[in-house]
Amino acid sequence: MTARLIPVTLLAFAALTLLASASMASSSGTLPKRLEGTYKTTFTGKEVSSKPNAQPRPAGKYTLVLNGFQISWSEPIAGVNLTYAVLGATGNRITLAADPNCPDTSHPVTNGVYTFRLIGKKLRFAKVRDSCGTRTVDLTAHAWTKTK
Repeated sequence: MTARLIPVTLLAFAALTLLASASMASSSGTLPKRLEGTYKTTFTGKEVSSKPNAQPRPAGKYTLVLNGFQISWSEPIAGVNLTYAVLGATGNRITLAADPNCPDTSHPVTNGVYTFRLIGKKLRFAKVRDSCGTRTVDLTAHAWTKTK
């Protein structure tokens, strides 16, 4: 009897998790369609935030993926994937969810607000405000080139 209860409980938990995720996604902002896609850039290993505890970003090729509700990028060496919900997008300005786990966060922890410019296949971000210095470096250090 207990063996049958566990799969049902797991199934119910999975269903609730999916419903919560769908609910969060629908309440998030949406990126402009023209921004959606995959972008690449190369870091030299010298890019670093000016905030305390900041570490240089690993050298290598970075990938940035933008879809309707989130922005994510991956680091080349550690294989770290960072994903942030898009809380809002108006005109050329986007707001990303706060990152309380950022290694060089200043307090108070705030959402990240950036402006962007897309010219041809080149995407550039500029910080308006963000308590996460590492995210700021990742987004603003170089132009991102659209590949897909």
